[in-house]
Amino acid sequence: MMAKVQAVLDAAKAAAGIPTAKIDFVEVVGGSSRVPWVKEMISKAFGGKAISTTMNADESVARGCALQAAILSPLYKVRDFEIREGLPV
Repeated sequence: MMAKVQAVLDAAKAAAGIPTAKIDFVEVVGGSSRVPWVKEMISKAFGGKAISTTMNADESVARGCALQAAILSPLYKVRDFEIREGLPV
């Protein structure tokens, strides 16, 4: 099981195409985010960064939608940043 999780982490990092050092924050959503060894593997995969599990799935979707709306709106000024979503195949 751990090998499969590691394979998914490696594939996701490769699909993102950005170095781990440029990732400032990692938020994990879902049931497996509560499993201690999964959290530890994710932290190690991202250079020992602290993993946040503060959002639930509904909240993360809502925040993403609000952020995308602000980016697209001419009425709001949003700090430059990039969102990349990578799903391993």
